[in-house]
Amino acid sequence: MKTAALTLFLLFVQISAFPQSAKRNSFIKIEATSGKLVASGLVPEPYLKVMAADDLHTVLSPDVSTEGILVDEKAEKLPYAWNEEFKAALRDRKRWANGVFIFEVDEEKRREAILESIGRAEIKLLGEKGKKPLLDKGKKVTLLYLFATWCGPCRNQLPFISTLDLKYAPKGLDVLMIDADDESERDIEEFHKSTNISLKTTIAESELTHEFLELSEFGGIPQAFLFSDGKLVRIYRGGAPKENERMLEDITAIIVR
Repeated sequence: MKTAALTLFLLFVQISAFPQSAKRNSFIKIEATSGKLVASGLVPEPYLKVMAADDLHTVLSPDVSTEGILVDEKAEKLPYAWNEEFKAALRDRKRWANGVFIFEVDEEKRREAILESIGRAEIKLLGEKGKKPLLDKGKKVTLLYLFATWCGPCRNQLPFISTLDLKYAPKGLDVLMIDADDESERDIEEFHKSTNISLKTTIAESELTHEFLELSEFGGIPQAFLFSDGKLVRIYRGGAPKENERMLEDITAIIVR
């Protein structure tokens, strides 16, 4: 039994590597502790730093400082929460029970906000100057492929990804490799040489990597995101053969329609 379990574990490791956890929180928590405010869960950080003091001084006792709100080190950034709904809740004295405020996050809004943020993202391609949109609106189909140079499953899957590019790029497919581990350009160039892969590549900023992991709810690489006319079609998690088959089917269906 132990041997079988170990075999299954090793097989899973072979098809996906794990740069960081993608465990999701679904709430924002702000707590008055020892005269200070501490935010945890999902944190609308820019809002807390810039605007929250004005909204909070009317609902908290005078001995609680609304200046310099502390953010828990395990907190996650939330792209949409500083909206009117959240701010209205924050100003509602009834929402504060014993100095604790909790706001449940609408998962659909969260997903929409992440997709909007990805759609606005700009990147710099290795070997080129200046920035360009992450999603090229001139391309019918875009495949964004998250990888890292140390990722064994990525090396195994990349020949397949490269084949897709060679076959379908003339028909409108745009493949972009995204380094998810903030590695150096030199490391990536050496990786391309060692794998004989010459696909377009960018190094993702940490916030963009986080958004991809949030969107996929999967903490490993490789993973790929297929977009058609700017709309997300499917997410492919790991490098298992079934993911390759599904990817090929989806791209073929879109290209030929």
